[in-house]
Amino acid sequence: MPLEVVSARLGHSDAYFTANTYIVTRSERQKVAAEAAEQCLSKLNSGTVG
Repeated sequence: MPLEVVSARLGHSDAYFTANTYIVTRSERQKVAAEAAEQCLSKLNSGTVG
């Protein structure tokens, strides 16, 4: 779905606002997911899992 359509349906003033709002959130989630994966891999490598 085009970003402009999503923006209009959400009632945002423009697509830039929509992209900026959700891309930041997505980036933060990616960082959290990467950190969690790193912790899991570290535990596997050190033999402390299970």
